[in-house]
Amino acid sequence: MLHRLLRWTYFPVVLFGATLLITATYLTGVELGWIPVRHNAQPIFTQAHGNLQLFTHRGDTLPLTALQGHLLIIHTFFTRCGGICPRMISNLKQMLTTCLDSTPPVQLRILSLSVDPAYDQPDRLFRYHQRMHLPDFWILATGNKSELYPFLVDVLGLHALARTQNGNQTIDFIHSEEGILIDEHGFVIGAYDLTSPRALHRLCRTLRYHLSSTSK
Repeated sequence: MLHRLLRWTYFPVVLFGATLLITATYLTGVELGWIPVRHNAQPIFTQAHGNLQLFTHRGDTLPLTALQGHLLIIHTFFTRCGGICPRMISNLKQMLTTCLDSTPPVQLRILSLSVDPAYDQPDRLFRYHQRMHLPDFWILATGNKSELYPFLVDVLGLHALARTQNGNQTIDFIHSEEGILIDEHGFVIGAYDLTSPRALHRLCRTLRYHLSSTSK
């Protein structure tokens, strides 16, 4: 009898505590443990493929390590993609417009990495940047496929289309809807589906939380 009474006494307390946790998570944007999040053990800049050399839409070479110290959103695209890529970029652009103040924070960078480096040379990336009316803090870039693909798969954990021949697996192509949010130290905060309004809302909350933390 006493055991049953204690059980019904503790149940409202546990329920109240869970409600407080969920409410605090929603207001602050901190990720709950059961939401799929990638937490890398070390910063992306110090991992095996982290010293990536990028070729940007501006026509210059940008080491990935030069972005250390910025809050970073990385996603993949390619300029010949006529469907999901422009939609992802438009969704992300709209989210940033509504989520942030009219003046974007100086510590934020968007890095759109083309997975078609043979075709997406800097001049094509520049025209695409203009066509999509992207702001200055939004960088379009690509790199050597032999370095870019291992970084996207092994470091960021993006899904790849692969084929196996003679027992060896070769990555053919990478096409992902995910945007990866990375903190100023290079640790992955989370992965967000850029085609999902709910995921973009979550990204907005998390972005606000971390921007407010880094500005203090």
